[in-house]
Amino acid sequence: MPDCYLYHPNEIPIHIIPESLQTSCEIEPQPALCRGGLRCNSDIFVAPDTQISLRVCLDEYGVTTTGLVLWCQRLGERYLLSIGFTDKETVFKVRMIEQACEIECYRRRQQRCGRFLSSEQAAKEWIEKYAADFPHLGRLQ
Repeated sequence: MPDCYLYHPNEIPIHIIPESLQTSCEIEPQPALCRGGLRCNSDIFVAPDTQISLRVCLDEYGVTTTGLVLWCQRLGERYLLSIGFTDKETVFKVRMIEQACEIECYRRRQQRCGRFLSSEQAAKEWIEKYAADFPHLGRLQ
């Protein structure tokens, strides 16, 4: 299975919070990373191999998970981050979060076209139209 990345939509806020440095000098081995991950824009540079917390806010709800910055590239005034994940549960959670973000973006696009859908209506339509083609993040190495 090839590497696959999900691209977080710019219109949904995502907060990247670098984890504080460990007080111990002992270096723990890194667990296997998923072949693929999440890519998103950031206002700040985050060094590769930095453990981070991600918080995605949809309306009044927020979901938090953790990841590892694989690389960080400057894009104009911002940065593009590639974030990897180390276990199947986190990979599943991130994929579900990103599907919820895509559904919200779909609902907002429909609203701009004069169609006012509830979140449930938007989810039903989006699932019928796009869920089958929504990428998987790949397998753990």
